Amino acid sequence: MIKEAAHILTSPINQTLIIFAVIALLYWRNVVTKITVWITIGITLLWLYLCAQPFFSQMLMAPIEQEFASVKASDKSWQNADAIWVLACLHYKNPALPDVSRWNHCSLQRLVHTYQMFQEKPSLIYVSGGAFTEDKDFSYAIEAKAFLVRLGVPETMIKVVDKGTNTKEELIGLLAEPSIAKINKLAIVSSSSHGRRLHKLMELNSHLEFQFVPVEHFNLSNPSIGLGWPSINSIKKSQRAIYTYFANLEIALFE
Repeated sequence: MIKEAAHILTSPINQTLIIFAVIALLYWRNVVTKITVWITIGITLLWLYLCAQPFFSQMLMAPIEQEFASVKASDKSWQNADAIWVLACLHYKNPALPDVSRWNHCSLQRLVHTYQMFQEKPSLIYVSGGAFTEDKDFSYAIEAKAFLVRLGVPETMIKVVDKGTNTKEELIGLLAEPSIAKINKLAIVSSSSHGRRLHKLMELNSHLEFQFVPVEHFNLSNPSIGLGWPSINSIKKSQRAIYTYFANLEIALFE
């Protein structure tokens, strides 16, 4: 519930609608003047317009993605790890669709990159994630294991931790796995925007050494600074950046 509300409130479009509704209500109740209404509308529309610009969304996302260096499957920086832990994202339980269509973008990037890492250095893989849907019989980790097996990873090289609906719960489930006691260093595969939260949770809950392996990068090019037509992709990127900033603030204040 809280996560869904955060996604709604961090959308620049929803922010605009909420501000318009609030300022209209305040004007109707004679709390604010007409000039205040017009100033608020202007600032809000400017914010929405900027969030829809490629250069602005790039600026919002850049500090998040540049905080941690990218790690290719062939890089030696992760290959002294004893095992790979790939975090859960989303899977849609719709048997009418092809297998690849049932995984969302971040799931595919995490799992495929994990497979590529395994090809470079065969290592034990931990897949985590429990019931991310209303279907309590569903296990993301079991589905992720089956996907990796179909790609070519031997079943014996995959450990299933089918617990957790968020990163902290997944980590607690992983640390409760008996075989983790033999692991000194983990290579952790997750989205690039997840880095700071993941580092904080690892520092607070585990003494394991780890190498963060970021995937699902949003800044794929360097757009020129300039104003143009609004872009829905830029709005989505801006929302992801805003959500990440608030999530990082939450974990810094309350964990």
